Amino acid sequence: MPKLVAGLFTARQDVSLLIADLQEKGIKERDISVIAKDYKELDRISADTGLKTPDSGTADNSIFGVLRGVSEVLEGARGEAKAVGPAAKKAAGSELWETGDHLAVPLIGAGVPEEDARHYHDEVAKGRFLVLVQCESDLAKFVNEQMNNHHSLPMN
Repeated sequence: MPKLVAGLFTARQDVSLLIADLQEKGIKERDISVIAKDYKELDRISADTGLKTPDSGTADNSIFGVLRGVSEVLEGARGEAKAVGPAAKKAAGSELWETGDHLAVPLIGAGVPEEDARHYHDEVAKGRFLVLVQCESDLAKFVNEQMNNHHSLPMN
């Protein structure tokens, strides 16, 4: 039975090394997702690991997305989640404002417990990286151990 393993990270390098180790163990690109606030950092992860180019969702293509993007750049922060992997279509473009839970909703839909999903939303909004790996139950322990080896943050 497939399982979803999640981990939060502060450093892009840890995420890239984790993904490389998972791929070496045979976990496929299609089963790894990374969600973050910083498009440039996700682009670097994609280049380092071979994951597909980040998706920023459809909001950036509208005039409202462009205007919001300009104001966010002027304020020094982007306000949307960016994602690579299978989570990209559902999570990319989720708003990451201090209030609300726009990223939590697709995470809950993917099977993440509600409290955890809201925590992940808050952490991604702060600039952390969320890595989601879908794997068979027998690999879940290995994936979790690898996340810990690469400095995943504990759940508070």
